[in-house]
Amino acid sequence: MLFRSYKTVRSYGCYGCHEIDGYKDDGTSIGPNLRLASEMDGEFDRKQALRKVGPSLTWTSEKLTREFLWKWVRDPQAFRPSTKMPLFYKQIDTGFFGEMPDGEFNFAKEPQVADAATGNPDHGEMLKGLAVAEIHAITEYLTVVSRKATDGKKIPEVKGTGDAGRGKTLFDTKGCVACHVHKDHPQAVGDPDRKGFGPELSEVGAKFTTPEQKKWLAAWVKNPAYFNSESYMPNLQLSDQDAADLAA
Repeated sequence: MLFRSYKTVRSYGCYGCHEIDGYKDDGTSIGPNLRLASEMDGEFDRKQALRKVGPSLTWTSEKLTREFLWKWVRDPQAFRPSTKMPLFYKQIDTGFFGEMPDGEFNFAKEPQVADAATGNPDHGEMLKGLAVAEIHAITEYLTVVSRKATDGKKIPEVKGTGDAGRGKTLFDTKGCVACHVHKDHPQAVGDPDRKGFGPELSEVGAKFTTPEQKKWLAAWVKNPAYFNSESYMPNLQLSDQDAADLAA
């Protein structure tokens, strides 16, 4: 039970907000030292510290549409129930259940739980408006800042037209199932401690819908370190055709 709790803390990145010092003031070790790496760390200390659980957001504008990003920030679990990203909205203190049609924001007619909690008939609508503004601001910020961060950087070209059938076979033979879960591979055998180490990929096709996004995905599959030098995903030494097939 203790080790399971330790793995949960590591898996969900609790140390990102809460530093868990494994030493007493006199230097006596009392347990695992769970500390987020800092820019002030030297090379040795940085290797001993932990990296953030979430992915790099540098290439956000290249791989995600504004609509997908907006919906993801609003409710990440709606797209990926197993995500480690917490649900900030649709909580009792926001009462927000909005949709985003083209050109404007709208609200679905669902119970305003915030009103019931506060007794203020206007409170729910005020919080809804605030939630919409916050989600819109986060979406715009991530899109604009990532464009500046990637200005001048090119997505490596992956030649070839992807074939989903070959990609499904490669997903097994190249070992993707060791870290990723996919509904098309329910019987995949792998290390149970590594299962789900990477994101669940069953609905990833709904995330990458445009030709540009699919080019990004193929380039990522071929060489993850190009986009994020700290990525846990290995370089599988794929050919262009293999990368295109997996992305398909």
